Amino acid sequence: MDNRILSQNNTTRKDQNEALTPLVDFDISLTVSCPLGSLDDMATCLRDAVMPAIAGRLAEFAEATDRRLKNAPEIKADGYRVKESNVPRTYTTAVGEVSFTRTYFKDPSGHYVYLLDKILGIDPRERVSKGVSAAAINNAISTSYQKAIDQLGVNMSRQTLHNRISSLGELVVDVPKTKTPVKEIHIFADEDHVGVKTDGGKKNVMVPLIAITEGIDGSNPKRHKVKNPLYIAGYRQSPSA
Repeated sequence: MDNRILSQNNTTRKDQNEALTPLVDFDISLTVSCPLGSLDDMATCLRDAVMPAIAGRLAEFAEATDRRLKNAPEIKADGYRVKESNVPRTYTTAVGEVSFTRTYFKDPSGHYVYLLDKILGIDPRERVSKGVSAAAINNAISTSYQKAIDQLGVNMSRQTLHNRISSLGELVVDVPKTKTPVKEIHIFADEDHVGVKTDGGKKNVMVPLIAITEGIDGSNPKRHKVKNPLYIAGYRQSPSA
């Protein structure tokens, strides 16, 4: 794409900013009736009502931009030809699904391209925005895939979320090491006879048993239990080892 096409893209981006002004100011005529309830419930009600309205305005904006591209003299002068018009596209964003149509062009080299997708920063193979994917991955750290998606209120499959996480590869995170002070340590040492099968047959061996704990939890007077136990057992070791 040469400088004239880039110039056209810059002009279109300026038009985009102007077209998006009502969305930035949230100048949307909308009356929403929500049941009186908790603040969270009413916030969810308002979000569910406003998001489709914003998605609709974004769709109008996308189609208006596509029409400018289709009719721009600079596009035709640079050898772009219309292959197909009104090709449908649905893209999941932070405000839900945005459905619009756009033009399929043939560029001077004979390749086919959606110029609108390039201008809007949309990967033609993706149906879910990077922002939504990142938010879903962040949610999935502490909950299930389905709950991670439901928290966003968007249409996204669990398989899509799984694919996004798998594409990240191995993540190595340096976790700071902290030392937690322990008030007391209890050590219980004992030994037991254990039957072991050997080449010469069965025999009883002495196995040392050790339990290291952070004390006794007496919150239940009927059943005491040890705190954070660590059990150690050794075979072929003397109790004094």
